[in-house]
Amino acid sequence: MKRYFKIGEVADMLGISTDTLRFYEKKGLLASRKDPKNGYRYYEPQEIYNLMDVLFYRSLDISIPEISDILTASDPKGLRALMARKGEEVQQKIGEYQKLYKRIQTNMELLERVERNFEKYELTFMPPAVVINEAPNIGQSYLEDLVARSIYPTENIFYYLQAFSTRWEGKSCVIDRIYTTIPQRHVLKGDTNLRYEQNRVLSCARCLRTVFCVRAGETQSRLDGAVAWAEEHGWRLAGDLVGFWIYTAYSRETPVDFVELYLPVK
Repeated sequence: MKRYFKIGEVADMLGISTDTLRFYEKKGLLASRKDPKNGYRYYEPQEIYNLMDVLFYRSLDISIPEISDILTASDPKGLRALMARKGEEVQQKIGEYQKLYKRIQTNMELLERVERNFEKYELTFMPPAVVINEAPNIGQSYLEDLVARSIYPTENIFYYLQAFSTRWEGKSCVIDRIYTTIPQRHVLKGDTNLRYEQNRVLSCARCLRTVFCVRAGETQSRLDGAVAWAEEHGWRLAGDLVGFWIYTAYSRETPVDFVELYLPVK
């Protein structure tokens, strides 16, 4: 005697919900019998085997309409062509995820430097940064310049860092230029458009590096303190300061910027 299976039994057997079963039935991917006495759904063994095929194809990220075509077609050539297309899609996604992973790694490296160097000074070099755009530090003129030049292609935006350099006014450092930069290693690796290869590069072979936090928009107020620390410890400045805005903490009442500062020294 042929046995029929209740909807709950099939769901438990295959590890899916009864709602999923009903959904596939509504889409015409499987059929059930309905007991006229109690209204319960029952499934024949063959329908369960069909459902296992449906779940297999769904695990390959094949769409419901495509699965419907597979279940009603008998030509393996068409199925192979479909698998080939899916393979190409997966290869494309792998490339996208590899780029995403590099971006995550880049951000992790920056945040690790923030944690490791916060309020500390270390003699090191400044990783070269390619300048994508620069403008005088005059109010909103920098943002207006970015908009006018359409400088932010979306494939590069995740690597961008806002930076600044200084000039001297008497004994004080004043932020002079604002930059949009990309770490040079990303340009050279081909993750960004190669038109940037000829751009100006910010770099320093011998710097004191520190990280500080300050209320957003008040970075200027911390520069003289960094210069004073260097001089007190016997370092002589050999050029203008360069800083990168790494991270902004928005969870506070007043946003706080974390800035990585490089002081060229002799």
